[in-house]
Amino acid sequence: MKAELKEVSSYQKELLIEVPAEVVQEEIDRACQTIKKTARIPGFRPGKIPIAIIKSRFSREIKDEVVNKLLPKYYEEALKQHQLSPISPPVMDDISVKEGEPLHFKASFEVKPPIKVENYEGVKVTRQEVKVAPEDVETALRNLQERSAQLVSVEGRGVEKGDWVMLDMEEIFEPPTKGGSRREENALIEVGSPHTHQGFSQQLLGMKRGEEKSFTIDYPPDFSQKRLAGKRVHYKVKLKEIKNRELPSLDDDFARDLGDFKDLATLREKVEKDILSHKEEEAERTLTEELLGQLVDAHTFEVPPYLVEQEIDHRVSRVANNFAMQGIDLKRVEFDWDKFRQEQRPEALKGVKKGLIVKQIARQEGIDVTPEEVEGEIGRIASENNKSVAHIKGWLDKEGRVGELKDRLLFLKTIDFLKKKAIIVKKGEK
Repeated sequence: MKAELKEVSSYQKELLIEVPAEVVQEEIDRACQTIKKTARIPGFRPGKIPIAIIKSRFSREIKDEVVNKLLPKYYEEALKQHQLSPISPPVMDDISVKEGEPLHFKASFEVKPPIKVENYEGVKVTRQEVKVAPEDVETALRNLQERSAQLVSVEGRGVEKGDWVMLDMEEIFEPPTKGGSRREENALIEVGSPHTHQGFSQQLLGMKRGEEKSFTIDYPPDFSQKRLAGKRVHYKVKLKEIKNRELPSLDDDFARDLGDFKDLATLREKVEKDILSHKEEEAERTLTEELLGQLVDAHTFEVPPYLVEQEIDHRVSRVANNFAMQGIDLKRVEFDWDKFRQEQRPEALKGVKKGLIVKQIARQEGIDVTPEEVEGEIGRIASENNKSVAHIKGWLDKEGRVGELKDRLLFLKTIDFLKKKAIIVKKGEK
């Protein structure tokens, strides 16, 4: 076998591979014999078709069989020969298979670019001062109040701004569009909400329980719901119920209803502690981002597009999973995925650069993750999710995410190293 390496760029490589003619012939002969056993051609008994006719009638199948058997094998051998570790699947082209001749093909792929990280010790970064203001606690308590609010039916009056209404609703597009019109029962709508069209809310004001009404709404072209954007829609609605949102009193009973709290003062202490913890974590994240940002700015290197696309894919998956957890059907959600991918590209590129820099620092400093650290992290995940260690291990193996867990631990361990070596000043200090 011959394998010539072409350096297209720091991350893009090509291997021009030649497989010996005798190896190719052996594979052609094997493919012919395999096809001969099952081929059916009028005028010949099964298994008795001459090889010359097999080669003529099944040339495409023979070539495909040879290519499928030899390309992966000799691609792997070429990688070992040149000590290469691709990060992307290969693109195989320029494939030439002829009887009596060597097989030639080109394999194109990406590798991690060579990086040398310098001056990563003594980076000057700022740690934000962490305080919990009284208004922070009050805001958090009000949010708890809001989440505990209940919708209570209202009698004896018409719809007012801020009410929630339950409607039976029919919408008819004008002119009619395929799949546009629909009926909906027990639709729950907040009147006057930013999520409800202003004209729609206006039509509901003053309506009373049991009342029916028809009206038409012209939606602007930039309306948030694409299905309705730029459309004229005629509505027929029947008001079934008016509901008002009632907040619970902020007292000891409210605190006890939320969980294991003796009184409101105990709840307030827990809220303050949680806010402090969150702010401390946010301060650490900000410090880490500043540190990594300086390292990214100080090092220029080419980033493999495959890694950037992978990072964008991960971000898309997170959004899709969030939709799914909210019970939103991804097939029906009005979300511009292509636009989202483009918007995420700059941050994804920066994220990949950070990851490559941190891994290279770990390599230069001999930082590694021990089996005990992996076991400890699996134990932590099991405890947090109320699962057994065996269950978490099985899930990680099944999903192929053990490597991802090790990478995350290595990243955190290297970040800790960098923080210890950094010059950290408090905000306002020089």
